[in-house]
Amino acid sequence: MWQDRKVRGIGLVIVTGLVVTWVRQGVSHHWHGFTSWESFFISWFIHTIAVSVFSAFAAAAIMGTHKFFLGAAYNDDTEKLAFYVVMAALVGAFAIAVVANAPEVEDDARLLLSLFG
Repeated sequence: MWQDRKVRGIGLVIVTGLVVTWVRQGVSHHWHGFTSWESFFISWFIHTIAVSVFSAFAAAAIMGTHKFFLGAAYNDDTEKLAFYVVMAALVGAFAIAVVANAPEVEDDARLLLSLFG
């Protein structure tokens, strides 16, 4: 089952939807859990659909502006482009979670040092 690239792509979108759901719940409700399983699954479904829609719009914007910014039309694999867009969303969600859980400091340099050491 996991040998098919399309199945792995769908799995990546579903996992990204889960991570986005977890980060949004954490940031919005100070890392407390969901009120019920139903609210968790509804939120997960909505965020998975949102990741899919975001990926489609971002891929369309990239393909539409590729020639203007880079001088050549986009001729690569669209599955690869969708992978890069979804991975960017996944890494961005994890980055938001890390920054949201960082200790509060007044100096930005100390904040960066506290994140990396």
